[in-house]
Amino acid sequence: MVLVMSIVMDARTVFATLLVGYLIALVLTLAFWNGSMKLVTLRVYLGAKGMQAAALFLLALRGSIPGILSILLANSVLFIVYTLEICVLLHLQKILTMRMRRQYVFLALGSIVGFLFIYLFNNHEESRIAYASLLLAIIFLPAYRLVVARKASVLARIMGALYLSVGVWMLVRASAAALNYDWASYYRPNEYQLPGLLMSFLVIVVGHTGVVLLVKEQSTKELIRLANQDDLTGALNRRTFSIRAERQLARCAKMRKPLSYLLFDVDRFKTINDTYGHYVGDQVLQHLASRVRQHLGTEDMLVRYGGDEFGILLPGLDEQASELFAEQIIGEFKIVEDRLPPAPYSISVGVLTIVPDSTTKLESLYITCDEALYAAKRDGRNRVIRVRQERMAAVPVE
Repeated sequence: MVLVMSIVMDARTVFATLLVGYLIALVLTLAFWNGSMKLVTLRVYLGAKGMQAAALFLLALRGSIPGILSILLANSVLFIVYTLEICVLLHLQKILTMRMRRQYVFLALGSIVGFLFIYLFNNHEESRIAYASLLLAIIFLPAYRLVVARKASVLARIMGALYLSVGVWMLVRASAAALNYDWASYYRPNEYQLPGLLMSFLVIVVGHTGVVLLVKEQSTKELIRLANQDDLTGALNRRTFSIRAERQLARCAKMRKPLSYLLFDVDRFKTINDTYGHYVGDQVLQHLASRVRQHLGTEDMLVRYGGDEFGILLPGLDEQASELFAEQIIGEFKIVEDRLPPAPYSISVGVLTIVPDSTTKLESLYITCDEALYAAKRDGRNRVIRVRQERMAAVPVE
């Protein structure tokens, strides 16, 4: 009997100690992210972790407070917490859909109602453990999407594997509880009690750390995107484009590969702004960028220089391929009923194709191609004009 009491006391001591450490980690996280609390995802996650800390505190007091608090309320809160937690993970990776959100809402509410029913009419520990573990497994198993997502980072895949493992473990625990194995309970003295508690809290702390790092990763990616891209159209900004384009020039020069450069803008863009307003003008630029982006390959680059002026670098495309590309771009803006632009518009394009050498600079391509663009304007707009480097003369593309 003395040995059993010692084991129970040790478990509660570990429970309380780890809970204090968890609260300290939560406070430090709040302090670290204080300037970023406007992020809805972060607020939801930290709110859920605060609820989790409260629920764990109630669980630690089991036997000292009424069961309606330490069992019913604590487990109901945990159903909500883990639902919010997995939703945050899926949302950070842009996997969470509106349909999945509704499903998780119904799942959380159904879990609470079901647990209440068991508490009122079949209040046995094995039944509670089996039910709660099974529902937690259902909540966690969609984490497999993080593991198999094509664009998921290594960190996201590790987090997905962690939560997936917890889901599988919950299935094992539910089965053990249904078969009345003592080790399924963290409160029943046995040789697996302390290791089970320690593993549970390890998963909680590692999961908490991982989600914080995922939020940080997403924030970093967003900062990089804002630093590299035009906020309105999603095209590269001039500085980033110049850096990457110079690298492509050097690579093509080394491999003696052709490279094509397009410079284009919207015809009579000022008239569009004056007639329809600047809001519609912005929509035209967004429409233009989105349509052009559909034609780009993995190495192609779209840049917005400013206003309505854009450029495209096409590594590896010779004259014939770039002319076909340019004509396809022009054709995108002929009005078709199923994809009307915000306002009728057309574009003029200047094209240059070269095989660069070690002295070729992006600035010289821009200046030369700019002549072709203005030649297209002089010739009536809504057309493609090519300039050949050896002659430096603008000629129309038939």
